[in-house]
Amino acid sequence: MTGNPRLTALRDALFEHEIFTAGALQCPHVTVQAIGLHEATWNFTPTELEDELARMQTLGWVSGNPIGYWYATEIGQIAREQRWQELERRHPALSDPRSAVEDLILGLAHSEAAEFPEFLPGAQRLPERVLSVYLAHIDPPRREHAIDSLLSAGLAVRGPDYDNPGETALFTTREGAIAYARAVVPRLGLCPPATLLSRSEERGLPFGGLGFEPLVAENLAFRWAEAQRCMRACAWLASAVLYGSMLELVLVDWLSRDEQRARAASRAPKNPKTGVVFPLEKWSAEKLIDVAAELNLLGNGIEKYAQGLRGTRNLIHPAKHIHERSELDTHAAQIAQLTVRAVIEALASATRDSVTTSAPTTASLQH
Repeated sequence: MTGNPRLTALRDALFEHEIFTAGALQCPHVTVQAIGLHEATWNFTPTELEDELARMQTLGWVSGNPIGYWYATEIGQIAREQRWQELERRHPALSDPRSAVEDLILGLAHSEAAEFPEFLPGAQRLPERVLSVYLAHIDPPRREHAIDSLLSAGLAVRGPDYDNPGETALFTTREGAIAYARAVVPRLGLCPPATLLSRSEERGLPFGGLGFEPLVAENLAFRWAEAQRCMRACAWLASAVLYGSMLELVLVDWLSRDEQRARAASRAPKNPKTGVVFPLEKWSAEKLIDVAAELNLLGNGIEKYAQGLRGTRNLIHPAKHIHERSELDTHAAQIAQLTVRAVIEALASATRDSVTTSAPTTASLQH
């Protein structure tokens, strides 16, 4: 992606349009005006959209004609899919080299979740053309071998793709549906109703788009995934402690972006002897939350839950845990998860606002 934050946001906004959906038919009938109706593009002018489409065309991601109609190429759909995986809008199993290709195909069939009762009642349909987009990282011969294995095992059948005459689609059988639910879901680490393409319990936290240093973003993503594994294992204390560590990491980084303002806050911790504000890295989690709330980075409700999560995280100390006799359950762990999500989404919103503040006003567009 481009190193210019606004151009990155512009490209992501264009990627939201349905022409970049895997397997979307390449019919050149979408205009810039039609693309500009998509809410994701509202922060950008028609000229910016046209210029970015022109850049995408040089990359082979879109194709247009002299009268202004556009469609995304397969290369463009793959680029969008790779970007969505980078932003963690897909389940990590989709790009994990350890995932069996057969499992991914069955998982994608259930992710698409399109039913064609005329062919097979209740069967999940997967147009074969989308596999080259979702599984672009897998060699075509391996994809074909995996399809043959599913057909031979009776887990899927091949039939016509009714949306695209002349092409084929895969339809899961009853045995395929059972195999998906009982074997594929646990192997891929899915938590239904979440799928490979839509994780309802982890709806695309943008660790890579929050302004963190790459290593910090990577560590946050790791901690989130680890906490999710603890949740699935009913390890409530372990998951809450991990969520608490993420909260502290996010707040330290966020406040450091305007450290002068943070240190000037009335609730910033001071040395009782000298009155000098402690360095940010010396602040307790309690003070990080206090100052973030004072600077209106967190809403009042988030602040209260964040302080609660701080207390829960402190149960990592055995003496405190024994003294309080605390027994966490699924509800406490879910509150911890939602608290961290709220803080991260607040940061994401602030980051987006900082990127788009240079967007022209309505008045400027009229001149």
